[in-house]
Amino acid sequence: MSRGSMVWTVVLLLALSLMGCQKKVAVQPSPVAPAPTPAERLEAGKKAFVAGDCAKAMPALEEATRLLPDAADGFLYLGLCAALQKHSEQAETALGRAASLDPQNPRPVEALGILHYADGKRDAAKASLNQAVALNSVNPQVFYYLGNLAMFAGDCPSALVDYRRALLLDASFAPAIAEYKAAIAACAKAHKMPHPAP
Repeated sequence: MSRGSMVWTVVLLLALSLMGCQKKVAVQPSPVAPAPTPAERLEAGKKAFVAGDCAKAMPALEEATRLLPDAADGFLYLGLCAALQKHSEQAETALGRAASLDPQNPRPVEALGILHYADGKRDAAKASLNQAVALNSVNPQVFYYLGNLAMFAGDCPSALVDYRRALLLDASFAPAIAEYKAAIAACAKAHKMPHPAP
């Protein structure tokens, strides 16, 4: 074997040995972070919701509720996020599931009532909001929306009671203040109107 071909053989063997080393390094598995547990997914979704990031919260909450089908709070937060993103059907399903899993908690039925109100389903809204009241709701929005529904029905006295209850829970709740004043004026005007002759 000539000196030149011997050098090339050594270079070739060196290159092959280096390639072998590189392959061995590449084949070694890198450490993989463990997948989050269902409880961790639920917590991540709740944190994202509280931070106002429903786009991030939704996938985590959807996966968490799939893995934890009895997690009432998971369905509650999923329903709230879906409602905020105007996915009414998904919101109604999730909130209904939360209400059935935790029947003593007024929050899911409060949210259902407000969702129905926003969707123009007044009878369903009234039923859910009254259910929340029966569960001792302390959410001023519940009484505010009940007041609005009473006004739509032409029931000034009930509306005034509901607006007052909203303001007892939150005296600075501006929408209730405005509607309460409007209801007082409407009730006074209705009271002064002459009754039609028989």
